[in-house]
Amino acid sequence: MHSPGITVKPLRQMPGGAEFNEVFFENVRVPKRQLVGQLHDGWRIAMTTLTHERASASFGTQVQIQRSLEDMMAVAKHLQRHGRPLSADPVTRQKLAEAAMRVDVMRLNNYRAMTTEVRGRPPGPDASLDKLYWSETNKWMQEMGQEMLGPLSQLDPASPYYPTSVNLQRSFLWSRAETIFSGTSEIQKNIIGERVLGLPRG
Repeated sequence: MHSPGITVKPLRQMPGGAEFNEVFFENVRVPKRQLVGQLHDGWRIAMTTLTHERASASFGTQVQIQRSLEDMMAVAKHLQRHGRPLSADPVTRQKLAEAAMRVDVMRLNNYRAMTTEVRGRPPGPDASLDKLYWSETNKWMQEMGQEMLGPLSQLDPASPYYPTSVNLQRSFLWSRAETIFSGTSEIQKNIIGERVLGLPRG
């Protein structure tokens, strides 16, 4: 990344950070000593790296999403709507229960992936199942959090009128990125269809 000709331009994201960048390569020459693997074998190495990332990222992500769900449950207990806690609303309770089940499925999927690796098998294309599942589940769950807040979701989380100390707004905005990085949801569906289910291309 320090080679002459490489320019990095941060991309400002909706939540305010810049975890993604544009990277420009202008006549960049990479020294032979920095070659990883065999010459012209970069695609296979990149795909192997992504597969491992998709498989391993699920473990920590499941814990983060579990904590986010616990935050939402706490909000539902103290946020009042029509003179009673939001947690007393049957529709909200049903959605929170569904979220709890989805997060538990995520935990079990992680155990399955861990068992595969413990048995000495490297992660394969089925790692895309985990990545697709947790990223889409978290997006759905964060949308639910905004529905719970209702019109108050539009407030700046730093406002004294924001109903919780948990920044559900940032979590909601960030969840969009999760369906893009490490391969978009559309890419994951293609991988699952072609390499897991054996469906024809096109």
